[in-house]
Amino acid sequence: MSRKNESGQRAQRDYNTWKRAKIERGMAQARDRSMMIPIEQVLRELAV
Repeated sequence: MSRKNESGQRAQRDYNTWKRAKIERGMAQARDRSMMIPIEQVLRELAV
């Protein structure tokens, strides 16, 4: 196996690990609704 291929595979594994952790954090945050910004505040801050 070439070095370039090994490097690419390692980068893909690192990305997959990062992506899975990001999704899991998002799912945990969705379960804890207290961490979310109230829609009223979002709409007020985005109003032009």
